[in-house]
Amino acid sequence: FKPGALKVELEQTQAIICEQIGKTPALVRTPWLWRQPFVLRAIRQLGLQPVAGVFCHPKEVFGATAKQIASSVIAQLQPGAIIIFHDGKEGVGGDRSQTIAATQLVITQAKKDDYQFVTVDQLLGVDPYQK
Repeated sequence: FKPGALKVELEQTQAIICEQIGKTPALVRTPWLWRQPFVLRAIRQLGLQPVAGVFCHPKEVFGATAKQIASSVIAQLQPGAIIIFHDGKEGVGGDRSQTIAATQLVITQAKKDDYQFVTVDQLLGVDPYQK
């Protein structure tokens, strides 16, 4: 991304979401969790709060099995963890059947371990939408 292009893309995305749901998001998760100064500057200029997390498995989008993905996630579980799953590779979709199967394994184990699932805004105690 060029610095100016990122801000334009964020503005367009915010406008599309607002048009569809009538609200403008306050939270953003950047691609690949980018944190370069120009990225954070663009985010802050739009009044957005960046949200981070950990990827479920380093090879998830390259065909990791459900068991591999689930094992990686379960090893990373801790109170307040934000685990990032993907719905494709490089924004082009793909077979996510292993990721979907992994989520069932993770949910089952996490519930056994007394974890609760909440939305990111609930976890952080912030409003999910801009005023």
